[in-house]
Amino acid sequence: MNDDALKNERTQLVSKLRQYFQDERDEELGELPAKMMLDFIEREIAPFFYNRGVRDAKSKTIAAFATLAEEMDYLEILVPKKPGARPSRE
Repeated sequence: MNDDALKNERTQLVSKLRQYFQDERDEELGELPAKMMLDFIEREIAPFFYNRGVRDAKSKTIAAFATLAEEMDYLEILVPKKPGARPSRE
């Protein structure tokens, strides 16, 4: 994401914070306090949600690869123990 896109995103987030305070608390939140609140959220709160997302993605990925490993094991042909016997999957 380029600098302009990041600035635009931050501007939108600040606007949302200000709107929230207006709608839910009937308070006017200034531009600077809203930016400071956004900085606090990014620094102190966002890592919690980011880490949760990473853990969720990790567990989903591990589960997907476990299923893939099982499917690959099923496809493996076992070498017959007796010469001349047919290969099997058992």
